Amino acid sequence: MDIQSQLDELAQRVSDLSSDGKPADASPPPSTPPTLELARPQQNVITMTIGGQTIALGPHDVSALIDQLAQVRATMTPEVPHQVAPGKTFAATQDPIIASQSGPNGTKLMMLRHTGFGWVPFTCSPQWLVEMLAILSRK
Repeated sequence: MDIQSQLDELAQRVSDLSSDGKPADASPPPSTPPTLELARPQQNVITMTIGGQTIALGPHDVSALIDQLAQVRATMTPEVPHQVAPGKTFAATQDPIIASQSGPNGTKLMMLRHTGFGWVPFTCSPQWLVEMLAILSRK
């Protein structure tokens, strides 16, 4: 079963648990919302449990979930902060692989390969590329 099917099934089970088989508007709201629990029972498997229902995700499923979450997060408010919070830690990738493709009007699609997030794409204008080069060239 693919990740989307597993997530849909899990969402339906959580919905069923919260409604006890009654229409959503007929049941009182649960006293506490279901919580998300993550575990890593094996090197290449994580499990996600919501409301007592568990699904297992392999590496491909985790990558697909990260991609889907990033696409959704990009449309949510408040948006991701424009400044890095002091003391924020990151799972940084040392010397990432970089790839690029040319786009219309001189734009470039620049992709950096992060070991956890996968390929992270950025669309860059020619002016932005000049500014990036200047920043990276500073001593």
